[in-house]
Amino acid sequence: MNRARIVAHSRGWQPCIHEDRHLSMSISLTTKIKECAIDLLLVALSVALAVMLAEGLARLVGFKSNFASTQFFRYDSLLGWHLQPDFKGPFQRPQFSTFVTINSHGLRGAEHSYEKPSGKKRILVLGDSFVWGFGVNDDEIFTALMEKDISDVDVVNGGVTAYGTTQELLWLEREGFSYHPDLVVVVMYLNDLSDNVTQIYNGYYRPLMVRNLDGTLRLTGVPCPKGSLKDRFRKWLVRNSALAGITLSGEFRRVLALDDLLFGRGITSAVGQQVDHRNNYASQLTVALMKKIREVTAKHHVRLLVVSVCHGNEPCQDVVGELRREAFQVVSVDEYPGYSREKMVISGDEHWNAAGHRFVAEAIKEYIVSHRHIR
Repeated sequence: MNRARIVAHSRGWQPCIHEDRHLSMSISLTTKIKECAIDLLLVALSVALAVMLAEGLARLVGFKSNFASTQFFRYDSLLGWHLQPDFKGPFQRPQFSTFVTINSHGLRGAEHSYEKPSGKKRILVLGDSFVWGFGVNDDEIFTALMEKDISDVDVVNGGVTAYGTTQELLWLEREGFSYHPDLVVVVMYLNDLSDNVTQIYNGYYRPLMVRNLDGTLRLTGVPCPKGSLKDRFRKWLVRNSALAGITLSGEFRRVLALDDLLFGRGITSAVGQQVDHRNNYASQLTVALMKKIREVTAKHHVRLLVVSVCHGNEPCQDVVGELRREAFQVVSVDEYPGYSREKMVISGDEHWNAAGHRFVAEAIKEYIVSHRHIR
């Protein structure tokens, strides 16, 4: 009996030993997990503190949020984005401090009714941030100056930051002709070539025209998606972080190779070709889009003038040459006597300063008056 109890006791004791070992291992694993979690939390807090300090320092030295004027944007299913109607606010950078007014139709500057004022001719100007007036006040933009300088003329500023030629064409067809223009002016800056083949800008998706092998155009990307969670975070980031304003600026952005991550540079065309602003596809597409704009303006019996700003960019100059061969009326700002990029561009930025806008207003005025574009 005693031996049996000893055996039984021995058999009953063994599981207790295994349970103690499992319990010890479980406690050890739990402790390690807690230690790792604490370490990760400390790292996260350290990174957050570093980012907060960097953000504070960026604001202290004068950098602002709302990079590239996207705080004036709102989502548009056809165009990707457009300006928020009846929106006013400051737009500041270390290089400038301005105030922006968006009218009830979602255009920069003074109010313009769709109906043309009695006894006046009307000029509608299309383009990107150069037309929108990046870095200058409402009354300093060349469109406002033209309206003052040319008698009996009403000038509507249809410029929107980062618009490509496709967006300008679509807005012209959707709303631009409602203003009953006598002359449409399209301002082509050198980055239009890359914008015409780039689908994403600061988290906003844009529609794109694709040039098929037979030369025809096909609209893609409509309705424009509102974007993924990453895209929406990107929008919030560029609107609210001064640190983002630094990392997204010029050479610093390129050194860090952030273009693909932040701007979605480069897409694949319908012909399976990787395209950017340096190759023939982007140039040919831009010319085709300009031809389409000429086609639709001609149907409305409206004159068309192209104003180019290439600043020595060869693909852009090639497009200008092709447009002239196709009998487009082109005003090349770079070729105009007296133009000085050093004196007429905002220091540390690519956009025209007030003197640049004054020069461009005079150049366009001289051309349209001498060629009797407004009669």
